[in-house]
Amino acid sequence: MAGEETVIPHAGQRLAEFGISVGTIQAALGPEQKARIEQVLSECANEARLKVLLEHMDGKSPTPEECDEKKKFGGKIRTRAQFFGEEMHRVAFQCVQEKLSVLRPGGFSLEPRYRYDQRTRRRELISAEEEQALLEEGCFNELKGTIKPDVVIHSGDPLQPKFVYDYKFRAPGKAWVRRT
Repeated sequence: MAGEETVIPHAGQRLAEFGISVGTIQAALGPEQKARIEQVLSECANEARLKVLLEHMDGKSPTPEECDEKKKFGGKIRTRAQFFGEEMHRVAFQCVQEKLSVLRPGGFSLEPRYRYDQRTRRRELISAEEEQALLEEGCFNELKGTIKPDVVIHSGDPLQPKFVYDYKFRAPGKAWVRRT
């Protein structure tokens, strides 16, 4: 939704379900690098909000009524808030890709999908191609229980995440970053 932007690290409980120790995550990167990553993510959220609102609202924040308006946006019937949220994510991902490619080349992933195999007690990465094929075939149950965070910081192996973040765009309001 358009308005307040949040970059939220996933809660420890959800990460623990995928076999990731919260203590390991906290100690994985130095505080300066972690702060710089979160600064980049916040900058990208703000940039995305400004860019989308400039393009679609002449720079103004939508009112709650405008956010709830449902009609054809971007070729699909949905609320303005849903459309703006998708657009802001798209713009933020472009920004993150550009900036983190310099800051952490090979050390991050955008929208990876993870599955935890209870039988083998291992995490696995579902490729974008496999995910798309499952969606096109209507095999939604195959994706049940998976997670798809927005940004994963890792040391080169997406199966060994260090930090996991999600963008939240809310209507209306201002940009902010919150740690949980």
